[in-house]
Amino acid sequence: MKNKPFHILMIAGVTATLFGYSLMGIQTNRANADAATTTATPINATPAAEASIVPCILATQDAATPAVSTPNPIPVIEYALPSEAPHEFVYAGVKFTIMKAMISNHNKAGVTSEHSGFIDLAFSAVNATPYQARLDDAVLTIQLRDCQTFQLPLGNIQSNDTAILKLNMPVSHLIDWNNASLTVLQPDKEPLALSLNAGPILSQYPITLMPENAADGINNNGASFTFKVKQASLNVDGATESADVRADLDMRFIKLTVNITYVAGGAPALVSADDFRLYADDTPYNRVFETEATALDVKSNYDLTLWFLVPVGAKTLILNALPDGTQPVKITLTQP
Repeated sequence: MKNKPFHILMIAGVTATLFGYSLMGIQTNRANADAATTTATPINATPAAEASIVPCILATQDAATPAVSTPNPIPVIEYALPSEAPHEFVYAGVKFTIMKAMISNHNKAGVTSEHSGFIDLAFSAVNATPYQARLDDAVLTIQLRDCQTFQLPLGNIQSNDTAILKLNMPVSHLIDWNNASLTVLQPDKEPLALSLNAGPILSQYPITLMPENAADGINNNGASFTFKVKQASLNVDGATESADVRADLDMRFIKLTVNITYVAGGAPALVSADDFRLYADDTPYNRVFETEATALDVKSNYDLTLWFLVPVGAKTLILNALPDGTQPVKITLTQP
């Protein structure tokens, strides 16, 4: 597929007041993106399984400093996110990379401030999937250990496209990145919560599932087929309605690629997503999205990819093919 050029999000100034400082926010050129905002309240996000976030501690307001002459130059303070800290994460199929993360009292104009500073962030967001990433109501949040919070609204990202996201705002206290955290939140979706302390990302997803061997089945017209699960995984990200999305709260995606071989029959036959159910702990679930079905001649085959949404923590997973046929097929998917 032909690569699309990078889309650079334009920055526009928005003026507000926070803790007595002038606040510079950003607006993207997406029609559905709001100006970035900043607050000083803790995040009440539910951490993802891989997160290990230290709760922030609200800082007290600094006392006013008497105006005195300073004969010596003001020292430059710069806190860059450590190189060994997590710089990449995936949300709704999009790979986010932290390109810049700096807290400093030295601005782009070359002015060094004794009592104020700013946070400067830049992310790349790459959607390499064949579907649009639906992020129009998602918010990326950075929280420092003293509960200073900085929010960046996201937007939809087209297939095989890249967005550049930037944020530059004043901070009320100059502190380093120790015990800072990053979250991505969407209404009614599984949150992403990531500690920015130095160390590897301990993500448990995606989880590879082990399918049983191929199995034969017969539909209600007497045609026989062989079904083989070529790929099976459990993840918090998946596809539905031609878009990459985050799983609903307390749900997980099961992605299956099934090879279907038409073994014997009298006429061309079609096996589609309607001929599959996924049983999670004995409860059937229909697919939420699938690739296009293909009509088969005898001795031909094709691969069909299916996505299902099942409850988190399901113990048994069984794929059922041709549930209305004279010989249905059941293939167990074993979790590690």
